[in-house]
Amino acid sequence: MSTDDRFELGSDRMDGLLKKAKRKSIGRQAGISALVVMIVLAGYVGARGYLLNEVSRGQLERDIAVMKRITQPNVEVMQSTTVSEGLFRNTVQYRSYKLIEGQPVKWEDRLYEYSMWNTFHPLNRPVPIERDTQRLEEAHISFNAETAQRELRFYLPSHPYPYIAQDVDKLDRKENKVAEIAVSFDKPYTVEQIKGMLPNGVHAQWYWVDAYDEQSVDERKSPEHAGAVYGFKAEDRGLEGGDGSEKDFILAVQNGLRVSRKYREEFQKLYDYLRAGKSEPTVQDIRILGVVVTGTAKDLQQLKGLPFARATVQGAMTDEM
Repeated sequence: MSTDDRFELGSDRMDGLLKKAKRKSIGRQAGISALVVMIVLAGYVGARGYLLNEVSRGQLERDIAVMKRITQPNVEVMQSTTVSEGLFRNTVQYRSYKLIEGQPVKWEDRLYEYSMWNTFHPLNRPVPIERDTQRLEEAHISFNAETAQRELRFYLPSHPYPYIAQDVDKLDRKENKVAEIAVSFDKPYTVEQIKGMLPNGVHAQWYWVDAYDEQSVDERKSPEHAGAVYGFKAEDRGLEGGDGSEKDFILAVQNGLRVSRKYREEFQKLYDYLRAGKSEPTVQDIRILGVVVTGTAKDLQQLKGLPFARATVQGAMTDEM
């Protein structure tokens, strides 16, 4: 064998070794890449689960809870349920109901979408159905879009309206029914005064609080929708330090300032209005303009003609058990 032949044979063997080494290198790199991808995916799944289910959903739950404490008259909100899941966003649903003399009445469902980036927004905004009428005595009537039940409305004291509703005058036609009524006062009262004013069988459920400056009052043309008022439950067992008085509203607003992200500005504006330049508000700063009550149609008729009841608007109603 010549020198050239031996060189050519050695060269071929070297090429084979190089190709084999290259294949091993590519395989090793592919394996490392696959491992890195698996680690990244595992990290993403873990991070997604933590960010979505712990951080973002936790903040959503807190925001909804603290805002519910000062809004939605006589509405009970149930625990959220997951409706859909995505790579970066999930959707949850909150069901709600009204409790009227111990009987639950279905109310509206609300959907919220929240993201890994700790943000959320509502997907549906229930808008009441307004009655299309030219009759002033029916202009205050509106209905919930989901349940077709009557919506509560509230009248400010001393504010001039073209018509003042007195729905209790019509309750004599409602036999064997229980209902909720929004009672708007002729002037602000305290919780203790309200307890002494209400007839037997008429039960306070939610207090409407004054959060209006003079300019916003002047701009009012029609009674307030239930979705646009602030207040607090007559008995909030879940509020730490609460005692069913005006103090509960202050505690709820302060708690909202501490834990809310999305509604913090709204809580701050409300807090500043209540304290009116002082370091913090007191119970004397809480002016109650109305109350949501429940009872049988017969018992609620006792409100008829009472001097403190400037207006009475019927809300949800169901059969008496």
